[in-house]
Amino acid sequence: MRKYILKKTTKPCIYETYSIDKQKMFIAKFSYQGKQYPEKNFTKLFGCVTATQALLKLHEVKILISSGKNPFIKNQYSSEKRTLDIYFDKHIQRNEGKTKYSLTMYYKKHIQPSLGYKDVKNITPDDIQKILDTSLKDRADKTKKDLKLILNPIFRRAIKDRYIKDNPIEEIKFKRPKPKRELDFRIVSSLNFTVQEIYRQILQLEDEELKAIYLIGLMTGRRRGEILGLKYQDIRDNKVYVPESITKTSTVDIFPMPFEAQEIIPFLSSNYKGEDKIFSANEARVTRTFTKLVQDSAIEFTKDSKLTFHDTRHLFQSIMIPETNNPPLVDRCLSHKKDGSMMSVYLSFSYKKRKEVFEEYWEIIRGNKASK
Repeated sequence: MRKYILKKTTKPCIYETYSIDKQKMFIAKFSYQGKQYPEKNFTKLFGCVTATQALLKLHEVKILISSGKNPFIKNQYSSEKRTLDIYFDKHIQRNEGKTKYSLTMYYKKHIQPSLGYKDVKNITPDDIQKILDTSLKDRADKTKKDLKLILNPIFRRAIKDRYIKDNPIEEIKFKRPKPKRELDFRIVSSLNFTVQEIYRQILQLEDEELKAIYLIGLMTGRRRGEILGLKYQDIRDNKVYVPESITKTSTVDIFPMPFEAQEIIPFLSSNYKGEDKIFSANEARVTRTFTKLVQDSAIEFTKDSKLTFHDTRHLFQSIMIPETNNPPLVDRCLSHKKDGSMMSVYLSFSYKKRKEVFEEYWEIIRGNKASK
């Protein structure tokens, strides 16, 4: 008979409880291929310390079961066999927030099905090429190159551990992603009209969560992952304090919150805590809906052109650099990664100065001011 109380987590089939010494444990309750399995303590069996880790491990367990193996016999899941899954689990712990989520989803979808349980020393260039020729066959060059982004540090770690001698990813040739064309070559409409039309389309959205996300993106030029990683405690006195754990530059940043988004956020949840994330929408939905929103607008594009969520940063830059005649200040507003030059390292701008740039941009977006 069970001697502990299970509490549901946000992950399907995964429950949490506490041991006698008050250590949190994650329990899996699942059925697979018509068989109901007894509760399994994934913390004791596999060392899972989060619900997400337990869910990923459950996926791996099901793959083992499908292959006719018993995943709960220790010698079949021995650490002596250094599988790609084992190395990836160690690698992913060094990442947080949006990056960790994106890498994990990519790994689960494209890499794990064919290579997850394979010993790292037995993975060949042909194995990697097969992923490019199947799962990633019709994907963009940038998406294909993300395969190298994930596998390269893992193989380098294995070489450092003296577990393998050569890095199989180095024998694969990746096409360099084509650079995105500048806005002038993609948009026939004026930049002012473009941001004002996007603003109008956003305000007509019925989904309040997406409305807030898009308003922050358009009016502040923040990266999608940074917005989705924000917590209620990060917003104070109409300012957003972005923690270094979710910024691409790994530095703390501050930017002002436009009132349009500020008015929506408190109503997204009736019972929230400061450490709770504000938004629950996933990146795919945010991207897909924004693309459709722009396509359905009155913005005129050149043939086969479009605007992405990331282009809100380019719009901010393209409008405000001529407006301020101060490129370094505009770059600082967008929290661009420092390029190592003396100016980017030592030049500093006060929050007050940056806030003035944002507010001037907001007036252009709202149609209250014409840009130069």
